[in-house]
Amino acid sequence: MVRAVHVVAGFAGVAVQAVPTVTLSNGIEMPRVAVAPMKVDVFGALIGTILDAGLTHIFTAEDYFNQDKIRTGLAGRLRSSFFLTSMTSPCIHSASEPNRNVTNPEACYQLTLQEIQDQLDLLGVDALDLVMLHGPSRPYGFQGPCGHPDLNLAQWRAYADMQKMGKAKAIGVSNFCQSCLEPLIAEDSLPNPSVNQLQYHIGMGPDPEGIVSYLAAHSIELQSYSPLASGELVHNNLTKSIGAAHNKSSAQVALRWITQRQHHFVTGASKSQYMVEDADTFEWDLTKGDLAQLDAISCNTNPELCTQHAGTPSWGCTQYSIV
Repeated sequence: MVRAVHVVAGFAGVAVQAVPTVTLSNGIEMPRVAVAPMKVDVFGALIGTILDAGLTHIFTAEDYFNQDKIRTGLAGRLRSSFFLTSMTSPCIHSASEPNRNVTNPEACYQLTLQEIQDQLDLLGVDALDLVMLHGPSRPYGFQGPCGHPDLNLAQWRAYADMQKMGKAKAIGVSNFCQSCLEPLIAEDSLPNPSVNQLQYHIGMGPDPEGIVSYLAAHSIELQSYSPLASGELVHNNLTKSIGAAHNKSSAQVALRWITQRQHHFVTGASKSQYMVEDADTFEWDLTKGDLAQLDAISCNTNPELCTQHAGTPSWGCTQYSIV
């Protein structure tokens, strides 16, 4: 359920749109736009810019190594004034630090408990609003059915236990396709993920690999990363022309394509102008004709949109059942 947009005082008293929230499956309300402040400085000044733009959902991850700067930027602010998400890494992780190959489920479980607590300590909070498992246990770039379901399940148990302890209000996953989600959902003693963060943007089609339909059937919210296809959609002729017709930017068209379907996205905007534009992706609509044209864009004929793990939703698995 999406709540209404409202207006807040922003830059120099200029009214900016506050982002609507979605009610997750466990009742937690999450702002539908998250900002990952990758360029935050040691003083955390970017955090204030983000919040002043009406974007109250701050997003980080274990392997972003910016938690101390985010903590500085949030210092002195009411805890209830922002929504804080972080991620921990899979037990088999080869893309970046922390590189590891933890194959024992119990060791994987204990490691995950500790890393969630580490995120809390680094960010200076008692609980995260949302904590997400950054991906399945597979080497980065793997394309095939899910592997290591025992490790994924061990990590998910750790997530559920941290939620029971009040360390996380909601728990979710990222880069989990159907074959990795199936064991989690089949485990009756554990909750379903509230959110699944995936690559999702124009060019992939509205339901790539059937993942959108699958998530909807299990009341799991879809959060898009790379919503602008690594910036390529900013320069796309169709998003530009549709944006001109609505007096919006091409980036806003690409983001509205996501939010008009009631999905959510993570942005890395570091300039206030772009933050205000990102917030303004709710109170106007693309037409049915616009959506039809945008849905028809294909990575097959626009390969520049599919440079990140071949335009698939996950970097660690495909939809098919475990083998």
